Amino acid sequence: MANGMRQGDKAHVIHLIDGPNMSNLGRRDPRLFGAIASIEALHALVTTHAERLGVQLDCFVSNHEGAILEHVHATAAGTDAYLVNPAGLTTTSEGFRHALQETKKPVVEVHFHNLTANGQTSVFSPSVLGMVSGLREYSYIAALTGLVMALDDDTFLGAGEGETVRRDGQPYSFTTSGKR
Repeated sequence: MANGMRQGDKAHVIHLIDGPNMSNLGRRDPRLFGAIASIEALHALVTTHAERLGVQLDCFVSNHEGAILEHVHATAAGTDAYLVNPAGLTTTSEGFRHALQETKKPVVEVHFHNLTANGQTSVFSPSVLGMVSGLREYSYIAALTGLVMALDDDTFLGAGEGETVRRDGQPYSFTTSGKR
């Protein structure tokens, strides 16, 4: 076992994707984003936590949706899951959302601030495994911890079935409501 928190010891590969405007972290509204100095500082914090959990975290940040889509396409075969902050694409990007869905990998959405409290609705939320928001940089720590524990839990994500699926056979990266 990698540590006392985990049920398993697989060194899962998780890709963290930060979208538009996150590269400006450290210069953004401190009421929403806190005092974290930079995107590099955030990635160092989350990578250190990933190492403690015994998983590999690969970080990617871009202000360009096309680059994000290419990253998802290029990494899908070699990743176990995605942790994503769509940032500036949260309310608009069907392309990014569809690219993630097509991987058939679990996706957890993460945000520094509480979207609902700020009157925002994410287009990603209906098709992700879960969302953590409102805890600033600690949202990432909570999201990564929960994602790793879910990946380790054979009863939660249908481990051993090829892709992470719900009991009805629908991939966890897809919504079951038929709305999207």
